[in-house]
Amino acid sequence: MHTIPHRPSSVYALANAGLCAAEHFDAAAYWSKREAKIWVVAVKGRRDARQITEPMYVRARTREGAGRCALGNSLLTAARVHSVRLATPHDLGCVRVTA
Repeated sequence: MHTIPHRPSSVYALANAGLCAAEHFDAAAYWSKREAKIWVVAVKGRRDARQITEPMYVRARTREGAGRCALGNSLLTAARVHSVRLATPHDLGCVRVTA
């Protein structure tokens, strides 16, 4: 498990499969065929006495593993997992380009 510092190779796989243009992307179906999935984890905590929510992009096999990884890499004080969901092409920076 590790956090993803920049766009992973999954973005290119999504683009090549034509999924960037998909209006109704089924993340559960797409990631079900892959052992390691990319998760978007919203971590809530404090920074400089302000309550904030920080999104983190994590590669893990399970939802629970993604939450643990995000908490382990968060720099927020009193951090806790707010939500965990599978990443979509938009989350990974995939955009539709027309020629």
